[in-house]
Amino acid sequence: MVKGLNVVANIGMERNPDRTSDADPAFILGGVIYSATENIDIDLGLKAGLNKSETDYSILAGLTWRL
Repeated sequence: MVKGLNVVANIGMERNPDRTSDADPAFILGGVIYSATENIDIDLGLKAGLNKSETDYSILAGLTWRL
């Protein structure tokens, strides 16, 4: 186990901005967050669509700096 490393997951659905569509985008997301310091987090994840309204997959990365 690596100190400061967290595995995260999320599954969800968002409202479709296309009002003519009857399907809301559904997705599953998984990734890791590494807390490099008390105020800095670095994250990397993969988001996959569960239906045709959502993008097939996306690679996500981020940096959080808390003041």
